Amino acid sequence: MKKRTDTYSHDEIRSGLFITLAAIALIALLFAAGRLQIFQETYKVNILFNYISGLQTNAPVHFAGHKVGKVTKIEILENQSKEISVTVSLSQKAVLRKDSKAFIEIMGFMGEKFVELTPGSADAPPLPAGEPLIGTDPIAFYEILKKGTDIADELQKTTASFEELVVNLNDALTENRTDIQQIVQNLNSASGNMKEMTEDLKRHPWKLVFKGKDDTQKKKRFFFF
Repeated sequence: MKKRTDTYSHDEIRSGLFITLAAIALIALLFAAGRLQIFQETYKVNILFNYISGLQTNAPVHFAGHKVGKVTKIEILENQSKEISVTVSLSQKAVLRKDSKAFIEIMGFMGEKFVELTPGSADAPPLPAGEPLIGTDPIAFYEILKKGTDIADELQKTTASFEELVVNLNDALTENRTDIQQIVQNLNSASGNMKEMTEDLKRHPWKLVFKGKDDTQKKKRFFFF
């Protein structure tokens, strides 16, 4: 019996070591993913939105594209100019300024929402402690759908107008086909005559000289007689 009790003790020790190692590995992964900020110096900022597009607590927060914190609290405001307050915990290294911007973006194919912060201009003063940052609301999906529908309607109207223009132009061409053909024939005839005259002058350039003299003599005769 004593031997069996010692066997159970070894099993319990192995199980305890396995659980301890698993917990350490989990904590290490959380640190690597930035989920835990126990030993980091952080500060909190409130960001005001009217629409957050499904943003959740613990969502990551990026500063100039680099992860610096997470969303710690989301609450609905009453009797305020903005509807929702989003509290984020940021690294002390992420310094926000008065003209910093806050956006809600989508990460990857899974559609995870996160907050993106811009540093602001270098000459702008830092954001005072306790002062909220006014966020830029994302465009709601129904608004995108509505705009797409409006564009499709306008495209359909434009297509219908173009088709009507083509029909009217075709009718006009049909009605004036005879006149158009006559104009084309006249142009072809004039072009042919011009070509023949040009070729004749190339072969007999003296005609142009004598023609000019004949015209001069005719003018002199006209004036003297």
